[in-house]
Amino acid sequence: MSEPIKNAKNTEAILQHKSVKLSSIGKKFLIFDTDLCKNTQALEKAKTRASDLGIKLVKQKTCFESFLLRHFEGCENVNPSTSDDAETKLKRIWPECKKNTSAMDLGKRLQFEHVLRASKSRQNKDIAELLKEIGLYK
Repeated sequence: MSEPIKNAKNTEAILQHKSVKLSSIGKKFLIFDTDLCKNTQALEKAKTRASDLGIKLVKQKTCFESFLLRHFEGCENVNPSTSDDAETKLKRIWPECKKNTSAMDLGKRLQFEHVLRASKSRQNKDIAELLKEIGLYK
């Protein structure tokens, strides 16, 4: 099973388990790494499944580390080919960053100006749309 399909099913299961109705949530997004889904048929199936749940799929090209890397000046349009490459490049700029860094720790390093910089990257087009939809970016 591809990552986007698995994530859509997991999201649905979590929301059902916690007795949260999807209809009570205004905007729903499911972010996935493009390096985990090379199968276009699986991606289309995931889009359909997510759409059925009222969830918009948001591509994070190549991976989360690539997305983080684009927050930094001079790296806005960097496009690492693999997650390992992205992680190596990110470590050069932010040595303390590691997998599964908490939102609180990300917030200590990344300011709104970083988010705006990353949202303007051509590789982060879907993320920019998400920021627009939730009112953080125009």
